[in-house]
Amino acid sequence: MMTEMAYTSKRSQTVLHEGIYNGYKFYILSLGTHPVAYVECKLRGCKDYYDKRLEKVCVHGGFTYYGSAMWDVDDKKKYLGWDYAHYGDYVGYEQLLPSQYRSGGKKWTTEEIYEEVKLVIEQLELVRKINKTRTTARAMGWVAIAMWLVAITIASISLIINSTSKSPLVFVGLITMLVDVIGLVLTIKRLVKIYRKW
Repeated sequence: MMTEMAYTSKRSQTVLHEGIYNGYKFYILSLGTHPVAYVECKLRGCKDYYDKRLEKVCVHGGFTYYGSAMWDVDDKKKYLGWDYAHYGDYVGYEQLLPSQYRSGGKKWTTEEIYEEVKLVIEQLELVRKINKTRTTARAMGWVAIAMWLVAITIASISLIINSTSKSPLVFVGLITMLVDVIGLVLTIKRLVKIYRKW
C-alpha cells in the first residue's frame, strides 16, 4: 500500500511505501519535512556510497546514505539512500517562512519517488552484472596465464630432457617454448587493455 507524502514543518518518520522490485528491497519514507528513499545494496564489497562503481548511477541529488539503520525501519540489510531536500525541492520548513521567501520547490509524490526507485534499482542491477562479468573475465585471464605458464614449463622440461641428444625434438621444443612465451605476453597485454577500459 502506498501512502502519499504530506509535507510538514516538523520532523517525523513514516513509511510511505516499501516492497521488492526486481529482487531488491526498497523503502520510501517521509521525514515530515521531506521524503527519502532507500534501496538494498547487493554490490559485493560495497562499503559506502562513495564506491567507484556507483559513480554512473543516476540518482536524485546523489547517494547520501549507506548502512542498515534507517530511522524506524528494523532491517539488517545494507541500503543505499538519497533524499529529496536539495535545491529545487520543496522542504516543509518553508511553511514557517513568509510567502515572499519561499522557494516554491517541487513537492515529490510517493508515486514519482517510486518511479525513481525503480530506475535506480535497474541501474544497480546493471552495475552488479557488469561487476560480475569483470570478475569472471579476471578469473578467465588468470586461467589463461596459468595455462601458458604450464605450457612453458612443459616445453622447458622437454628441452632439458632432450638437450643431451642431438634429436630434432630439441628444435621443436625450442619453437614450442618460444610460441608459448609469445602467447603469454600477448595474453597479459590483452588483459591489461581490458582492465584499462573498465
